[in-house]
Amino acid sequence: MFLIHNNLKKTFSFGTHSKINVYLCAKNQNVFIMTETKTYRKIHFAVMAIEASAKKAQTSGKAMHHRLKAQDLIHKRLFTHYDILHTQSLDWVANDTLETLNNWEKDENNKS
Repeated sequence: MFLIHNNLKKTFSFGTHSKINVYLCAKNQNVFIMTETKTYRKIHFAVMAIEASAKKAQTSGKAMHHRLKAQDLIHKRLFTHYDILHTQSLDWVANDTLETLNNWEKDENNKS
């Protein structure tokens, strides 16, 4: 568990569109720097979507990750459409992810 101090937040801008928030975090008297970027937010979102989908499918997160990775849905769906998907509820994203995965797996099986 990290203790993040809001007064230790610093924002750095790189050009006109790139911004990184840096937080100083304390844990067990050690200080780290944690960065928050859009890539970090996309990865965090994908992990939440995978775990929520796994729970709905009553399988492990590892098994769900393997199925999504086999269809390249992590990149083609969760990362590529992050800007739209992250505005939906986690339940909606999990249902949509499972529906998409099942459809893509059926299409792959029909091609074989």
